[in-house]
Amino acid sequence: MSNRFYKKVLAEVVDLTISMLETDYSNMKKADISDAKIAVALKENLLKLRYDNGTGYLFTLGMDGTLITHPDPYYHSKNWLNFQDARGNYLFQEMIKTVNAKGQGFVNYYWHKLGYKEPQAKISYVKLFKPYNLDIGHWSLC
Repeated sequence: MSNRFYKKVLAEVVDLTISMLETDYSNMKKADISDAKIAVALKENLLKLRYDNGTGYLFTLGMDGTLITHPDPYYHSKNWLNFQDARGNYLFQEMIKTVNAKGQGFVNYYWHKLGYKEPQAKISYVKLFKPYNLDIGHWSLC
């Protein structure tokens, strides 16, 4: 499949997720639920979102480089700002720069995927979730 197809799907999945989160956030704010409880509920909802036989997922990145959600708990609550991929790219810095500059966009990098010996080329679409100033992202192998 073409890179253009992957980009379209990535953007659609993230846009749909952001729309769902914004609706949930708005409904919980109207119900006078505290920001702390809303943040926990949204995080739990994101962690449940899986597709493609469980291999597809979204991640949440704080603007300080801390991964908030990822299906592997190893990544949670750790700062990855200075992490470099197999080719020396600061992928999380690039994600944050992309969101800061444009509010959304694509980032290319290399990542170790289960079942592969070598890092694989990946592309992520990231978009700002304004209520909590977070990047919501989704990836695909190129």
